[in-house]
Amino acid sequence: MQTLEQARTSLAAELRQKGWMIAKDAMAPLDKIDFAKLVQIHDHEEYFLRQVFVQSLIAMRQSRRDAPGEAGEITAADVETAIQMVGVAAQRQGKDTLSKTSISAIKDSCGFCK
Repeated sequence: MQTLEQARTSLAAELRQKGWMIAKDAMAPLDKIDFAKLVQIHDHEEYFLRQVFVQSLIAMRQSRRDAPGEAGEITAADVETAIQMVGVAAQRQGKDTLSKTSISAIKDSCGFCK
């Protein structure tokens, strides 16, 4: 698992590589995640969580692409919503995708997850 700064940098780079603009404060909601609690998550679990996060962001942004008044960039509200989607997805996964220990770690580490 990455540190907060590594997560900010790599997620922003991945989104920019996919052609998305990112608001200056967009990654601020990541501050509410305790990355130290996520160290026990396995690589395949981290991959699943990252994909849910990135795909949620892209889906939200694409659905608003042509909305009047949209700045055309990923915002902090988008990131917060994507984090919540990760929490929802995590709670609904079987043990082959996420272990119970990892689900608990995700819930405990996330300031948005319930």
